[in-house]
Amino acid sequence: MIRTGQEEYTVYKGSFDTIAQLTGIDTPTFSKWQKEVEDAAVKGYRALAVAKGEKDQPPQLVGIATLFDPPREDAASLVAKLKKMGISMKLLSGDALPIATEIAQKTGIGSRLIKASALKDQASLAGQLEQCNGIAEVYPEDKYKIVKALQAKGHIVGMTGDGVNDAPALKQAEVGIAVHNAVDVAKSSASIILTRDGLQGILSPVKLGRVTFERFTIWLLNILSRTLLKVYFIVLALILSDTYVVSTTVLLLLLLITDFVFISTTNEEVHISAKPDEWDSRKLTLVGAVQGILMSVEALGLLAIGWHSFNLGSHPGQLYTFSYVILLSFSLMVVFVVREKRHFWSSALGRLDTFLIAGNLLIGFVVSITGLVELKPILW
Repeated sequence: MIRTGQEEYTVYKGSFDTIAQLTGIDTPTFSKWQKEVEDAAVKGYRALAVAKGEKDQPPQLVGIATLFDPPREDAASLVAKLKKMGISMKLLSGDALPIATEIAQKTGIGSRLIKASALKDQASLAGQLEQCNGIAEVYPEDKYKIVKALQAKGHIVGMTGDGVNDAPALKQAEVGIAVHNAVDVAKSSASIILTRDGLQGILSPVKLGRVTFERFTIWLLNILSRTLLKVYFIVLALILSDTYVVSTTVLLLLLLITDFVFISTTNEEVHISAKPDEWDSRKLTLVGAVQGILMSVEALGLLAIGWHSFNLGSHPGQLYTFSYVILLSFSLMVVFVVREKRHFWSSALGRLDTFLIAGNLLIGFVVSITGLVELKPILW
């Protein structure tokens, strides 16, 4: 309600369809204004219809106000980076289809958008979503259904939002992301809260997650391969020679000085994958087992050389030392193998790891030529 001097009238604003229905404009006038709205939408402008209603008079359509809310300048670059990392994106917008399509094209998401009203039953919903780049004219409750449908198809879903109505979808998604200016309800429902304007902050948790995955994979392969090396080496050597080739001191020394290397690998620079990682415990176990077996075969070959060429079988103390040097070398060198999916020389080892490995090898060399407890000296 607006008063200007003696004049009093009511102003209405809203979507063109709603205001057109309120004012009851005739079909030719409706078609004329509808074309104006559609032309503006194609250019990315939102149309707001305005009507004026005087006292005891039905409201009359006054005109159309066009609003332009362009995407952030960094939106296109963010979309490109996320796509390069193997992440598929869908635009969910409450805007009309032409406006949503224009925004999706400008940001690089794509041009294949459909209306929310075209979505079918829950069973076929995920299939429709996989074929399009986004959905226009979405209601808040649609977002929750969309997240559920994608999850039912086996997708890992990330969802961004800022309002109260976004809270259910943020809660349901594996990764709910509340933007910087989101309301408290949305933030409490999300698993990640951005602390700066824009969505560039999404890149950091994606990269951190993949770095963590790579480091854990490296750590696990280290543990598996070197544990299997010790077990296979000791047991097979016992079976073949009827002799214990290692002592308690050997195992304690290996645990004491090599664990610092494996702890340091948690800070090692790693190469993250170009697509989302998928945990495959069977594959990792197989890789670790194969590495452990291969190292054991090599270690037993070296032991055979020491046994026959240097007559270590007759000198248990020297045999312990020789086995200690073998196990130490293999336990340290496996770091170079498991940290790279390519050739081990494709990237340089970090300074801390290089220092620790060199230090451990030096300790092993000193122990081997000076002896320690039951470990007797051997020739360098």
